[in-house]
Amino acid sequence: MDVDEDEDDEEEEEEDEEGKWGFGDYHTYFHNKRTKQQLADDEYINFINQKNPNLKFPKIFENCIIYVNGKTNPDISQLHKMIILHGGKFLHYLQSKDL
Repeated sequence: MDVDEDEDDEEEEEEDEEGKWGFGDYHTYFHNKRTKQQLADDEYINFINQKNPNLKFPKIFENCIIYVNGKTNPDISQLHKMIILHGGKFLHYLQSKDL
C-alpha cells in the first residue's frame, strides 16, 4: 500500500464522519453537537457501570437539565461527570431558556 492510498482512505473516513455529523445550517450543527455529546455521556455512564457494577449512583438529578455558567469548584468537567452519573443532563451551552 502506498502513501497515496493511505491518504485516500483517511479522506474517505473524514468524509464519512462529516456526512454523519455534517455542519449544515446553525440549527443542524448544534443539534448534531448535542447528539454527539449525549452519546458520549451515555458511553461514559456505561463504561463506569461496567468498570464498577456494584457502585450505584442515586438519581438526584433525574429529569434535570443543568447548564453551568462561570467558574466552579470542582471544575466544570468534574461537575459534568457528577451530573450525568446522578441522572441529569448536562448542557455545555445554553440553547434557550425554555427547554
